This record gives sequence, structure tokens and C-alpha cells, in this order.
Amino acid sequence: MVGSSSIGMDDKSGFDLRKLINMKVFGIVRRIKVLCLLCVLGSCAKTNNPKEVRTSTKRPATQVQIAPAQITNFERRIIGNGKLIAVQSASLEVTGSGVVTVLNVSEGDRIGKGQLVGALDDAEAKLGLAEAERKLEQAKAGLRDFMFARGFEGGLADTAKADPAVVRLGRIEKGYESALTGLARARLALSKTRARAPFSGLVANLNGRMYQRPEAGKPFCRLIDDSAFDLEFSVLESEAPDLSEGMPVKAEAFAFAGKEYTGRVVSVNPLVDENGLVRVRARLRNADGSLREGMNVKVTLTKLMPGLLVVPKSAVVTRSGRSVVFTVSEGRAVWNEVELGPSNSEQQVLAGGKVKSGDRVVVAGNVNLGHQAKVKVRKK
Repeated sequence: MVGSSSIGMDDKSGFDLRKLINMKVFGIVRRIKVLCLLCVLGSCAKTNNPKEVRTSTKRPATQVQIAPAQITNFERRIIGNGKLIAVQSASLEVTGSGVVTVLNVSEGDRIGKGQLVGALDDAEAKLGLAEAERKLEQAKAGLRDFMFARGFEGGLADTAKADPAVVRLGRIEKGYESALTGLARARLALSKTRARAPFSGLVANLNGRMYQRPEAGKPFCRLIDDSAFDLEFSVLESEAPDLSEGMPVKAEAFAFAGKEYTGRVVSVNPLVDENGLVRVRARLRNADGSLREGMNVKVTLTKLMPGLLVVPKSAVVTRSGRSVVFTVSEGRAVWNEVELGPSNSEQQVLAGGKVKSGDRVVVAGNVNLGHQAKVKVRKK
């Protein structure tokens, strides 16, 4: 009995302790809730001041510059680099075993058509010519005897009266045809010991010195007509359809920065190479004589495309991979997604979208601009 009474008293005291703890915890939680409520009410009391609300939410208008979108003529520009190639050039050759005995030019000299550039010792070639002339005389004598033997007392003078087949047989049998060929070769060999200019131009790559044999396998010199040059360059296959013969070009040699030359397209290769490029040639006049073959040149081609909707290039910005143009309406920026057409260094053609001619488009201050943002137009 005593043991049972003791257990019952312990259970009751434990229950009272737990009840006391729960009451204290409840009191602490209630105090925390009251404090939180007071903080919230205090915060609301501060923001209920209209002046303070306006001050915290007011954002200044973004300063922007604008320009009108307009339908106008657009200059499609294609820019590339190329090299100059002489329209007319020639490699002058001399052949023979002799050394150079005549040298009338130096590299860079300008010479006229027909001028003797240089020559080799031609003694051996002249001997060959004399031998060819002697063989021809022998052949003539043999042909004359052949005609006499067939009753033509006039000899060679009667060949016009004789049967052509008989005359031909005699010319072949007596070596007359071979002698004529040999004489022509001897004369050609003698002429090849001399180099003459086939046209007026500049001497380049001279391969000859007095009393020395020219280097084997190389021309004696190169002659370049520098009155006009072909400018050879490549364009992308997507640009090629815009090109045509006669299209004007502007060129600037890297050696003469700022100096412009003009010309026209003379050919567009119909083939596309393995790199997706198309070869184009334009012809330039060398009016002042400053251009040289092999020069590196920057070329610009311009094609006028009428009636296109055009905006300044700076009006187009990119947002999440999309092309956007901002217009201004009632003091706010309006986001307009657009489709882009061709462009040049200053202008962009709009091929689609809601922007129309006359709209005021933002051209400066649009880098971080958002839709419906307040804007203030400033003068340039």
C-alpha cells in the first residue's frame, strides 16, 4: 500500500512540472508574436508617409536620343580585300648560248613599244643562218635540175606551168621544203637572241647582266603595262547575286591610305569555291601612275536599293537573342521586335516588325532600356 501511494504522488508532481513548462513556453511565444507585430506596424507607420513613398519609388527618366525611321534609298556595301594584277604584261625571253652583249634598261625603266631591251652574243646564230641560206641554194639548184630533166627548160621559172604533183615531188626530193624550214628556224633563232618590247610599259624582274649568261629557265625580264590594273578579290556566295558587270567600285591601296581609286566590275566568276567564295575582277585606271602590280587593296562595292525602311544602325539592340528597336511614345520607351535586312556601317534595313516610317526610334541611351521605361529626349 505504501509503495502504491508513493508512485501516485510522483505521477502528479511530474504532470504539474510539464504544465508549468508549457505555460512558460506559451508566454515566450506570445511575447515574440507581439514584438513581431509591433515591428511590422512600425514599418508600416514609416511607409505610410506619402512623401517617403514617392521618394523611394521615384526613378529618373532615361536620357535618350532619337531619329526617324524612314523609307529611302539604301546603299548596300560589300567590302573586301584583293590584289592588283596588270591587265597586260609579258615575259621577254632570249635564247642562245652567248652572253649578254646589249643591255639598254634597268628595273623600273619605262620603255616604248619596239624598243630593244637587251641581246645576247649572236655570232653562233648568224652562222646558223648562213648555213641555212647555203642549204636553200643547194636545194634550189637540185630542183632546177629536176625540172630540166622533165623538159622544163625554164627550170624554176616553169614550175607554174608544170603539173603541181610533179613540182611538189621535186621540192621534196631535192630537199627544197626542208631547206625553207631550216632557213625559217635560223632566222627565228637569230631573232630570239634579242628582246624587244611588244608594248609600252615598265621593266621588272630583270635577269641579265652585261657579259654574263642569263639564269637558265627564267625570262630575261618582265614588262608590265601599268596604265590599268585588274583588282582580283573574293566575296561571299550570298553577296555574289548583288554583283554585275559594270558595277562601280572604290579602291584604296594600303600603301596610300586615304587615296581613292575608282573602277568597274569586269567579271564575276560563276563558280563558288570550296570556301563558299566567288572570285570577282574589277578594272582600275592608274591615272597618276602610283599603282603597282601585287599591291594589296581594300575594295568597296555599292549597290543602290530603293524604297527600303531604314533606321540608324545604333537603333538596333539585342535582347535575349532577339533584335529590338525602341520607339518613343508619350514619354515612354516601347519595345519592338524586328527582322533585319542588309546593313552598312551607318544604316540598318528593317525587313519586318511593327516599326513604320516616321516612328521616332531610340539611337542613344538604349543599351539598358526596358519596355515602358520613362524617357526624356535630349538633343544631340
